[in-house]
Amino acid sequence: MMRQFFKQKIGVIVLASSIVILSIPVISLAEPHNGIESHLHDLIDNPKIPEAKKDEFKRELEKLEDAKNVKPAEKTSFKQHVEKGELEEGVLPPWNTGIVEDHEAPPGRHDVVINNIWHGKINNKLQSVYAGGLSLDSKQGILIIVTMDEDGSNVSLKEVLTPEKNGSLKIKKEENNNLMKEGNNQLILESEDGTEFSFDTESDTLY
Repeated sequence: MMRQFFKQKIGVIVLASSIVILSIPVISLAEPHNGIESHLHDLIDNPKIPEAKKDEFKRELEKLEDAKNVKPAEKTSFKQHVEKGELEEGVLPPWNTGIVEDHEAPPGRHDVVINNIWHGKINNKLQSVYAGGLSLDSKQGILIIVTMDEDGSNVSLKEVLTPEKNGSLKIKKEENNNLMKEGNNQLILESEDGTEFSFDTESDTLY
């Protein structure tokens, strides 16, 4: 599983015997929420940190509190589906393609907020593209691409960040630029500030 750490360096300038803090100290998303909250509280209580920075830390605390209050979606196991007669044991469920208004993040990714997901089939592989933003940096848009074989094996994950912080991403529609090809091979996305992006599902390129 992918584990990603976002670190921000400390910048300090000593000028006329005074210290000016330029950026946020290191915060690792691998820490439990309690550890991050404690660290943010320490920063807020630090008299050397400018009030503007303290306001940023307070907003991050509010985001963490909001994340705690999100109720996880109820999940039904494969066995339960079989018992209900909805699926047959030993047979993979059908792969429904298209854009889905689902906010569930890929397994192991607790550092993102997902807006919607696209499912498709590219070069005989099943592909899901998750669109959203980072939990602790809502201005940074992100795509997470999950690819697997048709039998559910050989799963791989890849992420693509927007070059600028235009806000969280959402998939608006799918297009096929090659009429000789089956399936849709391009996604049209939009960020919170209205910036439009295209994503090539074959090359995993955002532009």
